[in-house]
Amino acid sequence: MDLSLNETQEMFKQTARDFLAAEFPAGLARQIEVSEPGYSPEMWRKMAELGWPGVPFPEQFGGLDGSLLDVAVLAEELAQGAALTPYVSTLMAGLLILRDGDDAQKERFLPGIATGELIASTALVEPAGSYELSDIALAATPEGDGYVLNGTKLFVEYASAAQELICIARSGGAPDPADPAAGLGMFIVPTDAPGVTIENLKVIGGDRQCEVVFDNVAVTRDRILARPGSAGASVAWLLDVARALAAVELVGFAQKALDMTVDYIGYREAFGKPIGSFQAAQHHCANMATMLQGARWAAYEAVWRLSQGYEASHHAAVAKASASNAGREVTMLAHQLHGGIGYMEEFDLQFYSRRAKGWELKWGTPDQMLMKVAECAGL
Repeated sequence: MDLSLNETQEMFKQTARDFLAAEFPAGLARQIEVSEPGYSPEMWRKMAELGWPGVPFPEQFGGLDGSLLDVAVLAEELAQGAALTPYVSTLMAGLLILRDGDDAQKERFLPGIATGELIASTALVEPAGSYELSDIALAATPEGDGYVLNGTKLFVEYASAAQELICIARSGGAPDPADPAAGLGMFIVPTDAPGVTIENLKVIGGDRQCEVVFDNVAVTRDRILARPGSAGASVAWLLDVARALAAVELVGFAQKALDMTVDYIGYREAFGKPIGSFQAAQHHCANMATMLQGARWAAYEAVWRLSQGYEASHHAAVAKASASNAGREVTMLAHQLHGGIGYMEEFDLQFYSRRAKGWELKWGTPDQMLMKVAECAGL
């Protein structure tokens, strides 16, 4: 296993860093957080011109034939730049279509995703707030050669900006405790379909998350991505990918907080000398760097395993738990070393601490991830 970046990934990394420095000032981040779409359509257009939405998709669909590792490199840079975009959520939906879609569905949806013309997302979590398959209850009732969906999904990323949602629903009534994946199916639903209602939620990370209500939403046969009873493995895979990429983003938030802190304590003076010259401050930064490095390797190992097609549930859970803890601890130590200025909204550090907390809760909390690790170990 070689986790060093190849030439293409180094190019992605530098291009992303230069692009964000030029196109995404902190003032724009503040505007986006309070804007209706929750992202900058102009910035999204420029990202599409760089080819980023097409990175993991085959050339036949307009993509760059890259890997999930390539996506992770870009996702970390976007996180360090505090950029709020539908990039990761759209690509995860596209990767599900690539994994499970038939030829017609791939031809219909993937070219638009690869060019950035189509924004998509996945609708998984319900009001119970659980990521367990057994807690998915949104009803898919057979009707003709299609299905009718009824229920509510929460924390659907960029649903208000998306044209398509992949909704995970259950057919056949309550889940079987012995087989939590029984009856699960996946459906591609246009957000302007009759019966779909979307409402933005206010979340600590500032990113756009939504409540989506499905009220007798008809899904035709050509929009069934996975028939009920056949989606369990793909939903589990989606969770692994989501957790691994969230871990990478958390590493990005923590890295930026550490970089800001090292810079700040280098010029902030107390008792006539930079506070970075004091051993206590140095030890804090050393602890931050140690936690960050462990989280980084765990995150990229999980992404690497997924990009190679290996089983990764254990590694994704370890990565998400490690990166969540590192994100929280690194940003809090950053605030401690910055003192009062670190708590000012006008200062950029708050972007990273708020997002670290928000991403800590996404796709499973640290405690839930530790339970997943125990489950994978057979406990």
